[in-house]
Amino acid sequence: MSNRYLRQLSQISIINFAVFFLVLLILATVQNKQAPIVKRKVRQVTVPTIRDIFGELHMHNMRSDCWIALEGHIYNVSTYFGSHPGGDQELEKYCGKDATQAFQTQDDQGKDHSPDAYAQLQQFLIQ
Repeated sequence: MSNRYLRQLSQISIINFAVFFLVLLILATVQNKQAPIVKRKVRQVTVPTIRDIFGELHMHNMRSDCWIALEGHIYNVSTYFGSHPGGDQELEKYCGKDATQAFQTQDDQGKDHSPDAYAQLQQFLIQ
């Protein structure tokens, strides 16, 4: 073997080693670049359930804090006093109670409230 041939073989070996080393280095770098794990404290938010709200209904039983239940929903009608066409007394006697039957029959008069009355309720909806 000639000197020239050994020199070329040596250069090729060095180049191959350098390429192999670079490939290993690149692979090691790529594997270490995983997405960092971020740890955060998450604040737990609780939403009151319908059961919780209905359980609280009876506590809102006065004119200044008047909730009524109608057809499975809760309404805060405290600000409606002074505006109820049937008078405040009719509204007040259902504070803290289910008023579905009374609302649908206008206190046993057999007449349901108007569609406008139902639409007006939406501004008082709690749940």
